[in-house]
Amino acid sequence: MIMRLLIYLMVIMAAYYLLRSILPKSATGPANSRRARHSKMVKCDYCKLYIAQEEAIGKQDKYYCSEEHKNLVLSEDNT
Repeated sequence: MIMRLLIYLMVIMAAYYLLRSILPKSATGPANSRRARHSKMVKCDYCKLYIAQEEAIGKQDKYYCSEEHKNLVLSEDNT
C-alpha cells in the first residue's frame, strides 16, 4: 500500500516537472522586468509619459512614445 502511494507520488512529481519545463515562460517574467528596471527612463515630449529610452523615438533631449506624438510636435513647430 505505501509502495503504491510512493509510486503515485513520484509519477505526479515527474509529470509536474515535465510540464513545467515544457510550457513557455511568461513574457512578463523576471528576466524582462529586470531589464526594464535597469533601463534609463525618458519622458515623452508630447504627453509626458515615461518610457524606456530604448523604446523611445527620438534622441538627445527630445523623446516621444510614438511616431504619432513625434509628428504632432513637429507639425506644431512648423505652424
